[in-house]
Amino acid sequence: MTSKDIEEKAILALKNYIWGSKVISQFIAENDKEPFWDGYVNLYKDSQKDKKSFLGRVPLQIKGKLVHSFKKEKFKYNIDVTDLKAYLADPTVYIVCQMKEDSKDTLLYYRNLLPETIKNLLKGKDKQKTIAVKMKPFPESLENFESILRVFIGDSRKQISYSGMKSLTLEDARKRKVNNFSFVMPLANMSPADCMGFLSSHDSYMYAQVDKDLGIEIPISGEMNFSFTNVANLDVVVGERIFYNQFCNEIKDGNLVVNVGNVLTLSFPINQQGKNSTASFKVSSDFLDESMHQMEFLMALDKEGKVKLGGVEIKLKVNEPEIIQECGQRLIALRQLKHVLDLLHVTKPLDLSKIDKEQNDLIEVLIATIEMGKPIRIGHSESTLTLAEIGNLNLLLWESVDKDGNSFFDDFFDGRIDIKYQFEAGKHYESSPFSYLQNNNLWSKCDNIPFGKQIETYGNLIGKNPHVYDMANLDMLAMLNAYDSLDETEQIKKNNILTYAKKLNEWLSKSEPSGEKSVMHFVNYCQILKRQGCLTEEYISDLRKLLSDEAVMPTVKVGIALLLGERDTFNHWKGLCRDDVENMKRYPIWKFYSDLS
Repeated sequence: MTSKDIEEKAILALKNYIWGSKVISQFIAENDKEPFWDGYVNLYKDSQKDKKSFLGRVPLQIKGKLVHSFKKEKFKYNIDVTDLKAYLADPTVYIVCQMKEDSKDTLLYYRNLLPETIKNLLKGKDKQKTIAVKMKPFPESLENFESILRVFIGDSRKQISYSGMKSLTLEDARKRKVNNFSFVMPLANMSPADCMGFLSSHDSYMYAQVDKDLGIEIPISGEMNFSFTNVANLDVVVGERIFYNQFCNEIKDGNLVVNVGNVLTLSFPINQQGKNSTASFKVSSDFLDESMHQMEFLMALDKEGKVKLGGVEIKLKVNEPEIIQECGQRLIALRQLKHVLDLLHVTKPLDLSKIDKEQNDLIEVLIATIEMGKPIRIGHSESTLTLAEIGNLNLLLWESVDKDGNSFFDDFFDGRIDIKYQFEAGKHYESSPFSYLQNNNLWSKCDNIPFGKQIETYGNLIGKNPHVYDMANLDMLAMLNAYDSLDETEQIKKNNILTYAKKLNEWLSKSEPSGEKSVMHFVNYCQILKRQGCLTEEYISDLRKLLSDEAVMPTVKVGIALLLGERDTFNHWKGLCRDDVENMKRYPIWKFYSDLS
């Protein structure tokens, strides 16, 4: 195929594409000898194509490229730098037609070579002879191409005066405190939704309105593609049930995309003829509660066949029976697991993706013994307390084994296990199961602590264990140590530990309202407040009063100095009880040593 044949085939492909347009008139010459252009098209407002409806003239350069197979992705074409510099003064639409020598099939590509586009292409490449320029496929609809040409004309007029100047960046506009920006739209009467639809589906240029009265608009460097997101705080209802209280609207790639709970995605094309609305479904969450909720939403949607988003009702069925069947089967198992975790006081979200096969076997055992009350023979011969790992959870469980070798798993905190500690030689006293959590850092490791039952277990021991308050106070200090040891990824556990440490301290203060113990409880209360960022001037004033109280022990005053963050005060009282201070390093109040100034 000769170069003349290639050129004629490329021009014919373009003419065939724009044939039938009511607003485009083409003036394209074959075998044109003009160095930079092969012709132009005129664009009009309407089908009259007269002077009154004339919008502008678009110069064209048309090239053909022989290929063995069509390259549809990341297609680039080498353009002479000399040509690009010529287009700075006369913006041009550059068109390349891919063609096969033995086929009539062609693919048309284009690139709007506007001044701002060319300046970015030439940046740092002035000395090159050619530049590989990324081309864009022609749109499927002629109407879309007409819109692209309208915007090209508007952008050309706005940019031509700045073709020889350095471009303005968004940062430059920010420094100049520019608050108003504009875009070129294909039609003057477009609705806001249509404007957003166009900006989200086409690369566009933005202009800084530096003087609105004089109409001075400076182009911002670089093409931009926009998306627009809005959260609608409206109910999502299927049947009689409200599944979500909000959904996300996003205008992206020329579509209005509605996302409901990351499980339902609806896509509605904006002014894109030939494209249909779509719906897609998925269960995307790795976490137990949310995964169950998503499955229930899908199954309800399949049953009802419609969903209400705010006041808008949409008829919709899942129409994917394999998804619904899988959800139904999995939901039964997840609900059983959820019930077991509820019985074990678990509030931390379970990450299902972290459960391995061995842990899955343990889950089946727990469901059988705790949910269904069935004995399981797993080869154990002695009852034991174990910290079992399931996904991202650590559960403290009591495994009881009967004389026949059958195992049952129970809640360690239900009071059926007799916990005793030796406080004096030969004397054992009944104790709270929560006191066991002082061992092996269980306060920080365990995820099935029923905090709401904690104080009740101490109250039940009054009159049975003379050391109950001391043990409760030690438990409270262990809780603070656990709080300090946890990182921010365990925020739910941290909040629970600190909240209930505070409640336990308040109970101790009421139980021992006077004497040396009351001062200790107050200081501990203040260190809890400091961790919460709530240590007010009133409490600080009360702490200072204790420093001058001769009845208060020096070690307590060292702790007060740590809370106040005063190194001189700390050093003064530390000198009076050096050995005791070394012992204090084991306690959570020592955390504040690093804050001394």
